[in-house]
Amino acid sequence: MSCLVSLNFLNSKSQTWKDYYIKLKIPISGPFSGSMKTIQGILVVSLFPSPGKRTSDEPWVLTKKGNYTIKNIDKLYKTFNLDDPLGLCRWSEVRTFIADTKEPKVDSMCFYGSGIDTLKQLDYKNTNYPHNNPKQYYEKADGIVNYESLARCTTWSNLTHLRYHRQYPHTTHVGILHNLQIIKTIYDHINRDIARPQWIISNSVKNITFSSIF
Repeated sequence: MSCLVSLNFLNSKSQTWKDYYIKLKIPISGPFSGSMKTIQGILVVSLFPSPGKRTSDEPWVLTKKGNYTIKNIDKLYKTFNLDDPLGLCRWSEVRTFIADTKEPKVDSMCFYGSGIDTLKQLDYKNTNYPHNNPKQYYEKADGIVNYESLARCTTWSNLTHLRYHRQYPHTTHVGILHNLQIIKTIYDHINRDIARPQWIISNSVKNITFSSIF
């Protein structure tokens, strides 16, 4: 969650401010366009997938009455008769916030795991909700966040800022935090100067933002 919060924070600041104060942004297991598991826990909506950043129109929830993507999640509440106006209000409040996940105009290093079964889709077509469990479909990611969301940082432009990203096979969402190779890589980068185009170089001492899964 802090990954999205820090990203939104940086995007609210001027480029002059970011050049002066920020040396590196280091997201680890960042859910840049949300996580399917949040729909599974539908009352926890702060990490709902982003309607603006998810490129695929493939539905995540299948029912007899219709299929649901992040674009019509409101109808999902109504179809399942979810008596949770508070949860729906939360979603309405944060949907604009998480949709505006532009890349940060700062140097960044991005790390994420892969190769772990991760929930991708729920199929209620042949069930009697809420008395039966849906059929579940999986993809390979980090066990929590979907692959497209994790890899969003690989699409950020490297024309004016350092972009370093690495995928760690067979590594879970939390397990990646114990990877000594990542720790060494981060240490090596934050203890050296990073060459950047002359027009954005600042000689001042800069800060570092670590944004991970929490």
